[in-house]
Amino acid sequence: MISRLVVATPNKLLGIGRVNHIRNHVPMRFPAGTYDELQIPQGSWAELHKQQNRFYNTYFIISATIATVLFAAAFYVSDINKYKLPKISNSEEGLKFLNPDPK
Repeated sequence: MISRLVVATPNKLLGIGRVNHIRNHVPMRFPAGTYDELQIPQGSWAELHKQQNRFYNTYFIISATIATVLFAAAFYVSDINKYKLPKISNSEEGLKFLNPDPK
């Protein structure tokens, strides 16, 4: 009697019947498929492969071109040498600031 109660209680508490269907939650039931529903290959696979590669390569070339243009624009806009001063602009006063007199 106790063993039946111990086994039956978790099944009743955790079973599918305990799921709340009010919030449109329906337990997942996987469809039972058969081999009759599988697709039957037709036509040349090589022709389909060429067609798909043409489509994918077109998008690859377009996206690679856009990425290259964007990186070039970002490199052009970002001033890489903006903190680099030419040697001519170093004055005597600036050099004194770097090496002050100990007096």
